[in-house]
Amino acid sequence: LTIADVTRIITQAAQQAYRTRAAIRIPIGSPAEVNIAVTDLTGTVLGLFSTQDAPIFGFDVSAQKARTAAFFSKATAGAELRAAEAGRFVKFADAAAADGIRLDGSIAFSDRANGFLSRPFFPDGIDGTLNGPFSKPINLWSPFNTGLQSALAQTALVRILSGLPVTSCSAIPGLPNGSQIFAGSMPLFKNGVLVGAIGISGDGIDQDDLIAAAGSVGFEAPDPIRADQFIVRGARLPWVKFPRHPNL
Repeated sequence: LTIADVTRIITQAAQQAYRTRAAIRIPIGSPAEVNIAVTDLTGTVLGLFSTQDAPIFGFDVSAQKARTAAFFSKATAGAELRAAEAGRFVKFADAAAADGIRLDGSIAFSDRANGFLSRPFFPDGIDGTLNGPFSKPINLWSPFNTGLQSALAQTALVRILSGLPVTSCSAIPGLPNGSQIFAGSMPLFKNGVLVGAIGISGDGIDQDDLIAAAGSVGFEAPDPIRADQFIVRGARLPWVKFPRHPNL
């Protein structure tokens, strides 16, 4: 991605943010206020922009969302998971492979798709089904033991609690501040090649999805590899979800 590319992506996203009716603000009819991050495939932040009243928490989360979409869409995602921390994450890569998800670049992932695979019931909302490949079973699941997302941060957390220095929140180089399962990101492609991702955080996740999608115009994933072209256990993976009548 060039400087011009990143500027275009951020500008497109910011313009949509100012057109989008916020879900979490008063008075009703206020525009969304968000943080916008663009990263490359290594997780390096190429550009950041925050609207005037964007919530501070979303600054870090927007980069986290972009990094997650870029990582899981990479051709090396499965191999990196298997190699990290002496194979500690192999079980998640194996579980995904058993569901036909090879994490080899054949599927372009948004965070909405990644989050769908990270639920303790799959498909989401149907009690009694098995957990998604990136989640713990419901009998083991808790907000502090979610599956792959919490496992990635566990080593760093142990070091923090032990008073040891921490240079990254995850064992995966492309996910230095961990992974994210909340929607609001899109992988970015240039001439059909994955080059990075955009992440949005600051409003409702449907609004974040809409703004991320607007930012990705001209850098969209090829249709045949979008997550919503794939069926897992009889359920189509999601891509993005937009609110009804979203614009001001």
